[in-house]
Amino acid sequence: MDFALEFLQSIIPNILTNWSAPIEERVWTNVYANECFEFALRLQDNVMGLIVPLLALVSLGGWANNATKDSSFLSRAFKDSTRNWMSNDFISSNINSAPVWLGLPMMLRPLEHVLKHGSESARSVAACETCKIGIGLAMDYVREANSSDSLLHFAESTCKWFRLLDKDMCKGVVREFGPTLAHLALHTNLTSDQLCGAALQSTGCTSSDPPQWDVLDRGAYETFLKVPLPTPVTSTEARKETESSRRLKILHLTDVHMDPHYKPGSEANCKKEVCCRGPLVSTEAQAGFYGDYRYCDLPYHTFESSLAHIAQTHQDLSMIYLTGDLVPHTGLGWVTEREEVEDIIRNVSNTISRYFPKIPIIPVLGNHDTLPMNQFSSPGAPPEVSTDWVYSTAASAWSKWLSRRALKSFRKAGYYSRVVHSRLRIIVLNTNFCFTSNFWQLNDGKDPGGQLQWLADQLQEAEDAGQRVHILGHIPPNFEACLNVWSRNFYEIITRYNSVIAAQFYGHTHHDDFSLYYHPVERNRPISSFWVGASLTPYIELNPGYKIFIAEGGRKSEFNILDHETWIFNLTEANLSPNRPPEWFRLYSAKEAYALENLSLEALHGFVERMARNQTAFDVFNLHFYKAADVQGNKACDSACRKRMLCNIVSPYYNKYVECVLTESREENVLPESIFLPSNSTQTEVNPYSQWSVPRVMGAKTKSYMSRKGRF
Repeated sequence: MDFALEFLQSIIPNILTNWSAPIEERVWTNVYANECFEFALRLQDNVMGLIVPLLALVSLGGWANNATKDSSFLSRAFKDSTRNWMSNDFISSNINSAPVWLGLPMMLRPLEHVLKHGSESARSVAACETCKIGIGLAMDYVREANSSDSLLHFAESTCKWFRLLDKDMCKGVVREFGPTLAHLALHTNLTSDQLCGAALQSTGCTSSDPPQWDVLDRGAYETFLKVPLPTPVTSTEARKETESSRRLKILHLTDVHMDPHYKPGSEANCKKEVCCRGPLVSTEAQAGFYGDYRYCDLPYHTFESSLAHIAQTHQDLSMIYLTGDLVPHTGLGWVTEREEVEDIIRNVSNTISRYFPKIPIIPVLGNHDTLPMNQFSSPGAPPEVSTDWVYSTAASAWSKWLSRRALKSFRKAGYYSRVVHSRLRIIVLNTNFCFTSNFWQLNDGKDPGGQLQWLADQLQEAEDAGQRVHILGHIPPNFEACLNVWSRNFYEIITRYNSVIAAQFYGHTHHDDFSLYYHPVERNRPISSFWVGASLTPYIELNPGYKIFIAEGGRKSEFNILDHETWIFNLTEANLSPNRPPEWFRLYSAKEAYALENLSLEALHGFVERMARNQTAFDVFNLHFYKAADVQGNKACDSACRKRMLCNIVSPYYNKYVECVLTESREENVLPESIFLPSNSTQTEVNPYSQWSVPRVMGAKTKSYMSRKGRF
């Protein structure tokens, strides 16, 4: 209590005195601090231990711009003034306290102020420090108590008390993620600094001890970088000869998110992670028959209708790439049982097999195809928190698609390879290991699951055998929430073996997109491309869609991608006629829509440069990015938005994306010219933004990691 008063009377005023914020922010914060101080003095016997840490956490508003050097104040305030409060006895005796409830609106007001009106960097630091302090306290608490039960009770009560989520979501979140976090707190040396620095990477949060490791031998890799790249093949005759060979037609189906509980006419704009479930409503919030642009996944009847259309329209398919997320977005707010996740994986897989009984199918695990969502446990994790059952369930459902050798590898950690042609090897990755929301990835230390070393070995085998490679995964390796150290190592492996990689295919974002990897020294030379599939689910503000890829397929071909098409149906029009199947149509062909001779690396690089200089060219791409959805907000994208989207295409991992966004560019070319200039160093890893948050912009909307719309 003495320190609590000291904090209110001395420490906060001292911080504010040295605060270089705008005058209006300083005035607002001083006024608020005085209000809290007076309120705390009146109620100190009841809730002083609650008000002070909350004040320390959220009252300083824009001061978060300079918070990093003073964050020890916040941490000390929390740890010294919440020991007694963080007990079941306090919570049970005060949970319904009238003075507490009367004071909550005032105590939460500064948090709302920061999130709504604070600068981007202020929001970033507020989220980062909140996470480090809150998770740190929780980890200290469970370690001191040496029990997870009290922590789970405390976490659920706190969530409900502060109305962080609605009651069902509080229960669901704690029930699903609590045991995993409690296990990591009790059985590892992980710190809140490490966990939050990883989990909130895409908000600009950093750790004082970030993970650093290498898969490739540094000396050998740097020697490889000194070897000049071969001259790219640009001969029209060579292209025509290649394109005249036998072709493969590949269906890329991703992010199905089939929801067996979808109910037309139910609430489509609820407060949970996924809606369109529950009782019928009679308002404009009614869920459509075939799906909804709001927070809703795919009805089973729409899923089956989509497969029927594909089977009828594309009877000459060579292969199907199924890149993950069969299960709906039920990780928050809905109490989901393991048995339901298993049933959905089996149901969706069996339905696909029924429509395509003779087509080779290459499946991938998504971050929602497990429980808790995003979690893929370390080898040897105890049964109560292990997610190894996911591999067994999926392996059983996919046994008709995979060989015994592939299944053996898959059961280990969700990755495998398959040689489908004497010159084509398909490598399937479990990129969920890189996801910053997977709490286990830091516990695994270097190279979770040994996957990246395995990838390098597979690519070496392909190089030795004279094979070309298609790589499949769920989360794109340059995604903002893919851990930097993992993404950097992946990029180095792609750089080393770029000559054998013909194409890469991913999902997760739900958008229709692509990216290019560039050589780290000859930075104007693209060395690999990857394609991000259009999701079948409309979640959120998208039309259902899929992609068809045309690839070389002759005996001596390189298995390069020649063209791709995106097919959709308009959700608005389909819902107007529920008695008729949706009318699918080809939205565009990449070569036609983007005026490209082919989809070579050089042609795609030229297209990116054209979009950087030409708003009209970019607008066409942006329309396709959202699959031409009838949502007004998707249609406008200014130069800053365009820069962020193009930086996303050309950046190999998040730190490089931030560097691209923050580097000054000319008005007539939104991409900084410097990012394509030759580099004299292979060690250019920097943190150019300090505590600056640069969420990736999807069209006209900023979709940061912390926003509901930005999490898939």
